[in-house]
Amino acid sequence: MKTKRILCLDFDGICCTRPKKREGYDILPDLPTEGLFEFLLEAYKVFDIVVYSTVKSRCPSSRTAMIQWFVRYGYTCACSYTESEICWYAPGSVEPLVALSFPAEEPTWCVMLLGEKFHCS
Repeated sequence: MKTKRILCLDFDGICCTRPKKREGYDILPDLPTEGLFEFLLEAYKVFDIVVYSTVKSRCPSSRTAMIQWFVRYGYTCACSYTESEICWYAPGSVEPLVALSFPAEEPTWCVMLLGEKFHCS
């Protein structure tokens, strides 16, 4: 199996609308950006997808809040998740339709989509 390159998505601004005033990093009222889940379906075909936030990712409870946000707004098909990953499955399939990981540290050597920039490292 060929190793995929890593696509790192910034949570705020790429995955969800720009943050409204929040009560804390564990409360995420923001809506998904338009076309996010269609984009993830296509991107997962060629990339391993990582969701990262410079503000939230270092805190375990904030990473959990991001995963719960994806559970709430994500695909309606079956999903499984841990404290660092979420996967959705098409009916009857054992291979993920889309999988996202949520690392505590920013990955190196990745294509990164930030809230207002495109960056390749």
